[in-house]
Amino acid sequence: MLSARQFQAQEAFQLGLVERVVAHSELLEQTLALAREIAGNSPAGVAAAKELIRRSVDLDTDAATALSQSLRDPHDGTADDTEGVQAWLARRAPEFKRP
Repeated sequence: MLSARQFQAQEAFQLGLVERVVAHSELLEQTLALAREIAGNSPAGVAAAKELIRRSVDLDTDAATALSQSLRDPHDGTADDTEGVQAWLARRAPEFKRP
């Protein structure tokens, strides 16, 4: 950003700036597939992950790890936590409770 150098999508992928590169014709389909994948996860887990991303930007590794654990701890033993483990062990899709 600071150099204002332009680069192609493949280079952005190689630099780790984007997770994947898809053809324009596949963009909507791939976006919806990713949205469905995220929506299939525990709502509380997704919210905790988003909170971790927002709050850990300026933290060192130890502080970010501690924050991650503090956001995870309240979910241990919850219905979603138990369902996720049971579904994984049974090799089936989890059925999380939606708020």
